[in-house]
Amino acid sequence: MARDRHYFFTSQHYGLERRYNEVHPCNITTQGIREFGWYWNSNHRLSKFRGFRLGQISVGMISGYRSFRIPYITIHYKNLFIVPSFLLLQFRPALIVCRYGDRTWTGATKQIWSKFREKKSSKTTEDVTSVETEAASVKRFWFSRYF
Repeated sequence: MARDRHYFFTSQHYGLERRYNEVHPCNITTQGIREFGWYWNSNHRLSKFRGFRLGQISVGMISGYRSFRIPYITIHYKNLFIVPSFLLLQFRPALIVCRYGDRTWTGATKQIWSKFREKKSSKTTEDVTSVETEAASVKRFWFSRYF
């Protein structure tokens, strides 16, 4: 049975006011429809999860956000996955858009370095516009497909 593995991802939090961890070491494995693993979450804690991936939607249970396991749902699109944060962080509309890291050491280092540089530099209007455009295209794709 083929396995698909990821070793880190970066995240962007939309609609949330706090500062969160945006670089996440992980060991995420998808084997058939089963999905399981661990990652360092946005609240700087270890999260373990186990669930199922059916097409481009994953559902299951996750730890590390509350004192008990909670349900999760993620929507996969190319090398991104989107997490509605009302289950994980707060009971208000917000999205966490995550991008899987490159699987080579050189590519991973470049992606992590660019994420840290992005956080330190002030965002220009072009940077904000490109992120908003990407988020809008992802939203349009999912809403047109499922709603």
